[in-house]
Amino acid sequence: LTPTPGLTLASVASTWKERGLDVEQSYDGYYPSLHLNYNATENLVLRAAYAYSLGRPDFGNILPLVRVNDTDLIQNDGIGNINPRTIIYNNTALKPWEGRGWDLSAEYYSRNGGLVSVGVFGKEIENFFGTRSGVASAADLEFLGLTSEYLGYATQTLYNLNSKAKITGVEMNIRQPLTFIPGVGDKLEFYFNVTKLNLQGGSRSDFNGFIKESASTGLTFRAKKITLRANVNFRGRQAQTAQTGAAFGGVPTDPAVGYYQYFDDRYVVDVNAEYRLSKKMALFANARNLFNSSQDLLRYNDLTPDHAQLFQREEFGIQITVGVKGTF
Repeated sequence: LTPTPGLTLASVASTWKERGLDVEQSYDGYYPSLHLNYNATENLVLRAAYAYSLGRPDFGNILPLVRVNDTDLIQNDGIGNINPRTIIYNNTALKPWEGRGWDLSAEYYSRNGGLVSVGVFGKEIENFFGTRSGVASAADLEFLGLTSEYLGYATQTLYNLNSKAKITGVEMNIRQPLTFIPGVGDKLEFYFNVTKLNLQGGSRSDFNGFIKESASTGLTFRAKKITLRANVNFRGRQAQTAQTGAAFGGVPTDPAVGYYQYFDDRYVVDVNAEYRLSKKMALFANARNLFNSSQDLLRYNDLTPDHAQLFQREEFGIQITVGVKGTF
């Protein structure tokens, strides 16, 4: 068996090459914020906020690094997957993005301990990160320190967009004791929250990792010594990196043609139980992903039929934890 590149010392020595590069970058600025709360009534609170913020790129995206896959298959180099005949390199000049964000919300507190809140929010971002794809030219290879054998490979890196990106959204949260239910209602509490995002930006805006829709709901039972919880969590479709280049349907004259990649939406059910032995000691048992919901990776473009979108399916099983916890 051939080990995955980068996962053994021998493969690191054979596939990684040390290069000398010295990079310096500095930045500064003022990032004020303002928060206002208004008690409209005894039970109603109105909130408004504004913030000018900074978002630094991950170190893994700015440290000098060039990664190459010179095979016709997807390869994992120990950092992540690389598409066939593809060069991925870090942009050491990548600057932080700066965003102006606002938030408006209303919170209503009921007399029995319940809460209903609704909010809207938005952020306008300058220097947002985008993904630049292309085809390796002779000048690119010279800049990256690669030989001519990689001429025509697909290239991929992050850069700062000239256009602005916008994120807007709405969110709602409900927490309500079910005291209206005879008998056990004073021991039950229901919760529900939902968030929906609207993402706007150029065609190369890197919204990788953003989830447009998410929600969760659950029920908690609390007695003198016993606490039981059941939660259902929904994660909407999550954008991943675009798959571009000839290996995915693109051509040298249009390397952006290819496929988009997503984690499909997913429901996960978790249950928890706790039995209190004393004020300081308790037994607990947790089961995460009770129905073994799979994580599906989809790859498709506008021409891909629904039945052909599934690329990879992962099942993580049910994670069960049993133990004792205490406070000392």
